[in-house]
Amino acid sequence: MGLACSSNEKNRAYHCYDLLDPDGYMGAAACIIVPSALGGDEPRFTDWRELAWHLDGTLPYNRMVFFKSGSFNIGWTEANREASIFSRVPKPHWLKRPGDLFTGLK
Repeated sequence: MGLACSSNEKNRAYHCYDLLDPDGYMGAAACIIVPSALGGDEPRFTDWRELAWHLDGTLPYNRMVFFKSGSFNIGWTEANREASIFSRVPKPHWLKRPGDLFTGLK
């Protein structure tokens, strides 16, 4: 549909939660929009990075990806993989890479 989405094969055990990844692990992801977190009269967070670090310290996850629309994908897998945070805001870059002890501002 021209939305620059990744293939189903690359999304196994992520967006395609009913398909095991190539290593045989299960996983799942969700696309989330929390308008009150970043917008509105009294936003809880002033920047997407604050929200990312809050979630990093609060939820079990393996991958978060943030987008211009204020939405983000968050995914988990049963494989023992280190967490990562990637952003497409304003241009593609990492906030936290697997193996990093600390990246960016907390």
